[in-house]
Amino acid sequence: MGSSPTFGIKFFKNMSISRSIIKKIAAFLSVLLVFPFVNRKVLYKNLRIAFPDKEYGFYNKIIFSAVRHFCAVFWDVLLGIESSHISALIQDAANSSMDVNQNYIIATAHIGNWEAANLSAGRFFKRYGVIVNERKSPVLFFIYQQRAMTGAEIYKAGDPAGLRALVREMQRGLTAAVVFDHTGRDGVFAQFFSRPAPIPKGLLWLCKKTKTDLVPCFCIRERGKYRLHVYDKISYEEGEKEIAKKLNEVLEEEVNSYPEQYLWSYKRWKYSNQRDVLVLSDGKKGHEKQSFALLEYIKRAYPDKDIQINQIVLRNISWTIKVIGFLPIRFGEYILKRNGLEPILRQNADLVVSTGSSLSGLNVFLKRYNQAKSCVVMSPGMFSPFIDAVLAMRHDRGRGRNCYLIDGALCFFDEDKAGQFAKEFKLKKDEDNVCVLIGGNTKGYDIHFAGIEDMLNTLSNSNKRVLITTSRRTPADVELLIDKRDFQYKVIANRYNPEGILDAFFYVSRKAIITPDSISMISEAINAGLDVGVWAPFLPNRPKFKRFLLQQVSLGKVCLLKTSGDLKAFLHKPIASEADRSQSSGITAFLRSKALL
Repeated sequence: MGSSPTFGIKFFKNMSISRSIIKKIAAFLSVLLVFPFVNRKVLYKNLRIAFPDKEYGFYNKIIFSAVRHFCAVFWDVLLGIESSHISALIQDAANSSMDVNQNYIIATAHIGNWEAANLSAGRFFKRYGVIVNERKSPVLFFIYQQRAMTGAEIYKAGDPAGLRALVREMQRGLTAAVVFDHTGRDGVFAQFFSRPAPIPKGLLWLCKKTKTDLVPCFCIRERGKYRLHVYDKISYEEGEKEIAKKLNEVLEEEVNSYPEQYLWSYKRWKYSNQRDVLVLSDGKKGHEKQSFALLEYIKRAYPDKDIQINQIVLRNISWTIKVIGFLPIRFGEYILKRNGLEPILRQNADLVVSTGSSLSGLNVFLKRYNQAKSCVVMSPGMFSPFIDAVLAMRHDRGRGRNCYLIDGALCFFDEDKAGQFAKEFKLKKDEDNVCVLIGGNTKGYDIHFAGIEDMLNTLSNSNKRVLITTSRRTPADVELLIDKRDFQYKVIANRYNPEGILDAFFYVSRKAIITPDSISMISEAINAGLDVGVWAPFLPNRPKFKRFLLQQVSLGKVCLLKTSGDLKAFLHKPIASEADRSQSSGITAFLRSKALL
């Protein structure tokens, strides 16, 4: 049986049965009794943050191995750790840079068997103390008793008198041990894998107060035996940020080598303000613009978060990708690899954003794959019940508690940015500025040449300053009509389409005249606070477009201009007060209520 066990319950110490048999029972129990009750969602999410480049099978393997490891550690503590193991740990400490006659702060973490490390340290150092967070648990009470039996002095982190005594004893030569990977939001943050994680501020205060160096030290289980990994000491004279950085670096090194021995059930990144948002794009500019408008509202809803954005563009979306949200994780992973979309699986996300129904299935799948939240602009179709937040246009007739209805295409007007663009193009605000947006032929609507000519003639004969721009869909004959007019500012998009020109036009104008082929352009002008007139001698032959336009007219946000007389009346009517933007605050409140980040 080897050397006698130490640090355990006396009844088990006196048992004649082999400890190896009990270990086999423990391994068996870890599968039958413990594994089914493990909160795998938390473990999986933490593993995704730490190892985003791994596959689904890797995470399951680590979760199972971690459960088996901690069950073995539990039985080691319960039965008593072999004295030969403790002797080996003490020898590892003696072979390290630590001096038995000097005191340190031993900085360890919840990896391997930290109780075995405590036991060996209690025998290695002349005086040794442990800083604990007191919790009411029979198991922890038993562990505290065992620590005290080894001669370790116990100090409670929440006891001011005890901490004063700890400082006093450390100044007299006591070596203290503390775990540094569990703390609250008031810790000092440093990078740990892909995002910042906190180090206890009390630990950093203690090393400065007592002028004691820190020694990172971890007890790792290797092939059934324990080894002590001791790193170079960290001077107390270094800054808090630098100490936190070094502690997280050495822990990351250990976790990379022994991922199955780390306590993944603790939410180490819970108080980190970094959040990763994955934006799925189908390559359509209008959809992409709405997705990034949504991100602006999300930033407003969560101003305390450091949002990191990753965008992936998918073109020619196959039917298998459209229905992937219904598939099991393993099968979906296989489908993405077959379609050459494996990089998507390597992007960790806390929130998945997309626009339109074609990417809703992939959004739902990646939500499950990353244990993330999901948000979709426009109707997500059959996947609507599985999306956390849907921003649907009112004319799409969206419904459900997860749905917020908006009056048009989602857009965000940034006045500061628009003002900068206006300066670049040397444009100034003027009450007589009129912004004119001419689109092009779309499904269900063709630009009417005679109608556009009539509109341009009316604008030329007015005393307004006309700022006009076309789209890439504008017919060439309409572009020639514009060329013949002497307007204040002309942009032909098929020849020259500078970034920000539309925002600049909106910033300096108070009225806008728009052709009815684009819901997006009309929505942007409304959101920018302009008086909007839609030049529509003929309404688009599309039910959704008609519903949208008539709805905006009923809300008083749009004037329908069917004749040159209507246009003249619109140009000369007094400027209305700035459009009601209460929808922006409503969107922000809705996104905040869904706890997306």
